[in-house]
Amino acid sequence: MKNDFLNREDVNAVIVDWGGGAQIINYNQAAMNTRTAGAMTALVYQNLLRVAGSAATRMWCVGHSLGSHVCGHTGMKMPNNQKLGRITGLDPAGPTFEGSADKTIGLNPSCANLVDVLHTAFDLGTTRDIGHLDFYPSGGRNQPGCFMANQFTDETFENWDKDIPEQQNGCDHSRAYQFMSESIQRDCYAARQRCTNYNLMPASCSACTAAGTGCVCGFMGYAADLGMGCGAPGMMYLTVNANVPYCQN
Repeated sequence: MKNDFLNREDVNAVIVDWGGGAQIINYNQAAMNTRTAGAMTALVYQNLLRVAGSAATRMWCVGHSLGSHVCGHTGMKMPNNQKLGRITGLDPAGPTFEGSADKTIGLNPSCANLVDVLHTAFDLGTTRDIGHLDFYPSGGRNQPGCFMANQFTDETFENWDKDIPEQQNGCDHSRAYQFMSESIQRDCYAARQRCTNYNLMPASCSACTAAGTGCVCGFMGYAADLGMGCGAPGMMYLTVNANVPYCQN
């Protein structure tokens, strides 16, 4: 994804390696470590602002799973006059986060001027709306080409650690960063339906309209900040393919 960004535009990319706090057996501890990793990342941003003379509105944090919440805590640790321009959460981790009534335990709309979220898995990721723009490809729970829980076989489990993406643990969860990378390469993930209930998709969704005609509600991924077409902040539904290219638009 870093290479995709550099090929797309002239940017400085900083990769945060917090593997020491994330790659541990105790998930609850890893979830708590997002606060520390976020606080340290905020110091990196503040150093860039102070030394390089950049502006917070130009800063963009992209994180996957627990990394989404690292970005969230990064934004919450920034001074009031240095609010991050954008945070993109790629299927933010759900366990320990989704069940809390307090959204500020992780990524939430207060963390940046624009918080856009890609939801792709119902178990490892969160389904509730936690951004200004929440995108739900295929409803945000199960992705085409990935095995659903009730489809697992002994062969599937044996292939979890092999190079067979659709049979690996977390296939739905991993689609988030795959969609994001593809969106950087080309602006194609157009969402044309707005929804009212993330547990009822696409049943709660309807087409975005302007002057009686259909239009794009917004773009998932890289182009989310280009505007919302005839839409407004909220939850959006779109369909994707089972294989590369995933984008149907």
